[in-house]
Amino acid sequence: MASYQYDHDKERQHIRSFFNRLSKECGFAVSPHRFRHTLATELMKAPDRNLQLVRCLLGHRSLATTLEYIDIDMEIASKTLENELAIYLDISV
Repeated sequence: MASYQYDHDKERQHIRSFFNRLSKECGFAVSPHRFRHTLATELMKAPDRNLQLVRCLLGHRSLATTLEYIDIDMEIASKTLENELAIYLDISV
């Protein structure tokens, strides 16, 4: 049986090259780490969002670290706040 050794350096080079090309196409810097932030943010937008699940998927020990990965959509935050205030202030939204 032939022995196969995986070339991690070559794989890193391919990944780096991919993100460099993607960054040039997009016109802004794109990185694998940015995808972690995007994943966390998108998972927290889901109706059945679960912060503990996102924490586990990202491999974080602390919820505080996970919260740093989640970008707040100000439009969604504004609508949520309006809806909550409407309940307490009897305002029609």
